[in-house]
Amino acid sequence: MKKSRLLLSATCLLSFLIISTTSFSQTTKHEIGIQMAGFDDFNILYKKQLKKESTFLRVRGTSFSSRFYNQFNGFNTSKDYKSFSVSIGAVVGWEIRVPISDKFNFYHGPEIGLNTGYSNVLDTNSYSVRFTPRIGYVFGFSYNLGERFSIGIETIPGMSTVMRIDNGTFDDSWNVGLGFDQNIALLSLVYRFETERKKKRSKE
Repeated sequence: MKKSRLLLSATCLLSFLIISTTSFSQTTKHEIGIQMAGFDDFNILYKKQLKKESTFLRVRGTSFSSRFYNQFNGFNTSKDYKSFSVSIGAVVGWEIRVPISDKFNFYHGPEIGLNTGYSNVLDTNSYSVRFTPRIGYVFGFSYNLGERFSIGIETIPGMSTVMRIDNGTFDDSWNVGLGFDQNIALLSLVYRFETERKKKRSKE
């Protein structure tokens, strides 16, 4: 009789531990990689699974570039000048994934971004600041290459505008344009991994 009670208690304890592990220990999926709009145009791409398993937060570093160069004006060297420019941009949004097969997925979702740029002619007091906000909607496909890597292709039609400040004066001649972000098609290669996420137990 004692052995039966001991066996029953051990079974209940083991069942409780299994249920606790299943209920309070979950994993969150992450993806990080590069996105290519051309041979000389690369973006950093990061995705994180949200509470709903089919929805992912996505963040893209759309651009970072700096340039310092001399501008020559033929034989008139008195009009030669040096200039400097820098630009940086980022996009954030989310995507909803629709499985087509075990390895093949379709995804879509909205995103919003901002690109800023600054340029200055060093020999003068001339400078310009540019702001380019943009909203778009992502349509893409991804294919899993084994357990850790996947490739993808997507297109992002959207709407953007350019606002400029030239030498401290706001240029009000800006307009709104429709088109694709960077290129019609963007290719990506990402590394997939998971992190453990624990739920907080409710206090009785």
